[in-house]
Amino acid sequence: MKATQPNIPWRSVRAIGNVLRHEYQGLSDQIIWNVVVDELPKLKEAIARIRNKFDTIGPSK
Repeated sequence: MKATQPNIPWRSVRAIGNVLRHEYQGLSDQIIWNVVVDELPKLKEAIARIRNKFDTIGPSK
C-alpha cells in the first residue's frame, strides 16, 4: 500500500509516533501545530487515495 503513495515519507510518519510517546517534552507547541496544519492534510489525502484504490479493486476472494 505504501508503494502506491511514494510521495509520503512513511518512515517519518512512523517515527513521529515514537517522538510523541517518548520525547514529547522536547517538542514545542509550534512544531506540533505545524505537523497538524502542514502534514496531516497530506497524509489524509494519501490515505484517501489508497482507500479509493483498494475499494475499486473489491474484496479479495
